[in-house]
Amino acid sequence: MTCVAFCNRCGKIVMYGKVATEEWATVKGTRFSFDEVSARCLECGEEVYVATINDWNVRAREQAYFRALESSRTKK
Repeated sequence: MTCVAFCNRCGKIVMYGKVATEEWATVKGTRFSFDEVSARCLECGEEVYVATINDWNVRAREQAYFRALESSRTKK
């Protein structure tokens, strides 16, 4: 599968690479971490939007929140 997306800085369709980073969030007083993936243009390094990566990040964040919530409930 070829990884291509539109880069606003380059103004064209480009190949992109994926970069994963650990992010932290707090929802309703529950702090948790999750891995977030971003797509970066291989020509200029600008972040590009890829719907499937965005969807994956939403699921990863939700799953991490529910794991942290469950973990905090079992500690009480």
